[in-house]
Amino acid sequence: MSAITESKPTRRWAMPDTLVIIFFVAILTSLATWVVPVGMFDSQEVQYQVDGQTKTRKVVDPHSFRILTNEAGEPEYHRVQLFTTGDERPGLMNFPFEGLTSGSKYGTAVGIIMFMLVIGGAFGIVMRTGTIDNGILALIRHTRGN
Repeated sequence: MSAITESKPTRRWAMPDTLVIIFFVAILTSLATWVVPVGMFDSQEVQYQVDGQTKTRKVVDPHSFRILTNEAGEPEYHRVQLFTTGDERPGLMNFPFEGLTSGSKYGTAVGIIMFMLVIGGAFGIVMRTGTIDNGILALIRHTRGN
């Protein structure tokens, strides 16, 4: 008699959820603040012609980068902490809330999220009652043969 071995199906790699990817990017960038010092570019005003008009625009000077240093001449680091500290800089775990609530109520993510919740809820109620389906069926019955 031959022995039949059961082989478990190999599990294929699946792309992780978007929030998982964003979370790991946030962790990676937070860790980078402990290694990469703070730097700064200078800006300059550039004048150019468009349709006969002189316009001015502020651009970054690519040759002006410098690493900021403290009084002792050592590079500065603005290290992201896990939670908000006393210096009013948000921590890693505060970024989602800060992103939702910063700015005005009309232009922030909170306004958009609330709009989507209201529209989604209203559409869900209409779909649950069958109003749209019944309306489409009534339209089909009335226009049949025309």
